[in-house]
Amino acid sequence: MSRIYLRKIIPSDIKTLYKWGQDPLYHNTACFEKMTSMAQAKVATDCYMARKYSYAIVLAETKQMVGLIELYNHVPFNGAQPICEVGFLLQKDYWHQGLMKEAMDKIINFAFNKLELKQVWAVTFADNSNAQSFLEKYGFEYVKTVDTFIEEIFRKELYFVLTYR
Repeated sequence: MSRIYLRKIIPSDIKTLYKWGQDPLYHNTACFEKMTSMAQAKVATDCYMARKYSYAIVLAETKQMVGLIELYNHVPFNGAQPICEVGFLLQKDYWHQGLMKEAMDKIINFAFNKLELKQVWAVTFADNSNAQSFLEKYGFEYVKTVDTFIEEIFRKELYFVLTYR
């Protein structure tokens, strides 16, 4: 039995999104939006609710939202063909418990078996070694590093790909 399930983002998730938006850890590691007001959190919540494949990661036992995982089209920095990217964030209290693997299993199964995608990409900042290690253990392969201009600074992004077999 799975310890988590995925569900669409709902209006009451605003409090959790706001809490994450106030923590620089999530902004620095996952480029999660900085938030200083509930109005900003409302905009973010509405945005996640509108995305077709954006899901809350929810603990089955408590029904508490502990993360996000989503599939979206990403246009690489160099203007190449759009790719399907998986984005993910797990509340730090739940790191290293295998919950993200369970969530990734669900979204990758959906991507390959329902959407019939052949590849799913993931992008991390160069200094996010936890995400890189997770992706490699999951089976994603490192492809390249790209310099990206985000919030008036250059950051290195690492691209990984998982190919359907």
